[in-house]
Amino acid sequence: MHSELSQRPVVPTFVGREPILDCNLEVQAWEISYRDGLDELDSGNESEFSTAQAFWNTFMELGVENVAPDWKAFLPVSREFLLGDCPEIFPPHRLALVLNASLLEDEEVSSRLRELKSANYQLVLDDFDRSSAGEFSDLIDAVKVDVEGVGSDEAVRIAAKLDGRGVRRIAKNLSSYEEFEACRRCGYEAFQGRFLSRPQVVAGGRILHAGISRTRMLAAINSSDSSIDDLVELIEQDVALSFKLLKYVNSPLVGLRSTVESVRHAVMLLGQRWLRTWTNLALLASIEGRPQAVFDLAIVRARMCENLGRLSEAERPEVFFTAGLFSTLDALLSRPLDEVLQELPLTDELNGALLRLEGPVGQTLACTLAYEVADWERVNLGALTPEEIRDAYIDSLRWAADLRNERA
Repeated sequence: MHSELSQRPVVPTFVGREPILDCNLEVQAWEISYRDGLDELDSGNESEFSTAQAFWNTFMELGVENVAPDWKAFLPVSREFLLGDCPEIFPPHRLALVLNASLLEDEEVSSRLRELKSANYQLVLDDFDRSSAGEFSDLIDAVKVDVEGVGSDEAVRIAAKLDGRGVRRIAKNLSSYEEFEACRRCGYEAFQGRFLSRPQVVAGGRILHAGISRTRMLAAINSSDSSIDDLVELIEQDVALSFKLLKYVNSPLVGLRSTVESVRHAVMLLGQRWLRTWTNLALLASIEGRPQAVFDLAIVRARMCENLGRLSEAERPEVFFTAGLFSTLDALLSRPLDEVLQELPLTDELNGALLRLEGPVGQTLACTLAYEVADWERVNLGALTPEEIRDAYIDSLRWAADLRNERA
């Protein structure tokens, strides 16, 4: 099958990922989503090779290390994929196979699943509900429950039904921290959903206000009235921020030939625009009490928006970066976005992009947000090709990983 796939023409493959989090909101795996070409979106018919070829393009050409570095990849699979030899391309500790219930009724597939199970591949049953609680195969290692689809109360009942069955319970499509907490309390061990990108509400209905001092510093950094001297003074007053700046500019990510020994030297070399961009990034990264996954989301959004801005030949791609970064302020600061933006001296262009997805910056942010949730029908931006948009995303993953390693 490998040779057949490698001889077929390469088609644009959109590939995305969604974090699978543990009870402490740390990433434990990534679920991979992909689409084998835009022209198949409305057909409803996938070719015999569609899933397998999408897999091949994604992991052999783009590299699994770029999509799911250091973590297991959860991959939704088809009958054709399972009956071929694609699963064995990667070792069991890197790949979990996500199955629809209908596949378990296929004798040929069941036999193949037993082979994969004996080779220690993890098998995950998708869209599990209570009606099938007594029927699922002993091959299954974990089940995913669609909380949005079945409702929070039913998700709790399903968890109780699965007590003692020896399977991991994964709650997906969580839309709020309240749903996350309810599922965590009743025994779910892993979690997926958009709740991570939303403000966290604490007991009594209050929104948790994090990083108030950081908000004030963001306002000062982004003020058009702040000169280079003002920016240097602001950063030098924060020892930790100064240290991070010097560590970053002297890292291979920046690639300077000489050592930078002061904040002012860094600004003179790299410029005021660069300093604002970096400082915004560092300030948000220093907010305490928020999951690392939220900051990772901010970095990927920011870099992808910047990449798309450059590809669209925008005059100031750093504005696109800021839009992507600041689109996560509500999640990072646990405050409504419009409330935070009122405290920041941003341009009308940037405010319109962040609040209403207006203008070229807003359209770029809309494309990035659609890609983030695998809403492939909405992944388009002007004259950019699917390959260019996909590669902008993959680069953002690489860049975020490099930045995380530098911060470690």
